[in-house]
Amino acid sequence: MLIRNTAERFGLVARTLHWLTLLLLIGSFTLAISMVNMPFSPRKLEFYSWHKWVGVTIFLVVLLRLGWRLANPVPRQPPDTPRWQQRLARLSHAALYAILIRCRSNHQARRDGSSASPGCLTLRSTRS
Repeated sequence: MLIRNTAERFGLVARTLHWLTLLLLIGSFTLAISMVNMPFSPRKLEFYSWHKWVGVTIFLVVLLRLGWRLANPVPRQPPDTPRWQQRLARLSHAALYAILIRCRSNHQARRDGSSASPGCLTLRSTRS
């Protein structure tokens, strides 16, 4: 398997970064869901800390992915792919990168005390 991308397919690095991002997102989301209704405790603080560092790691992996994507060719779409699907694929990739970067920016702003940033995918407790 090739490490770098080719015009026909993604290489090992791009695939590894892709799946690493997905696993980190699943882990971060699982931690977030787990601590929503958790009472304030050392365990909740531990989950919060893990969630925060997974988020930082996601942000760094996304930056690495963007750098790798800029330095390597993106494989061509199959020739029979309709133009609208090609455009939608490019747009959805750009949107996902923007969302992942924006999530980290929102969380950073909240940490720094900005009240204007509600968070990326804010989960609110149902407890009164």
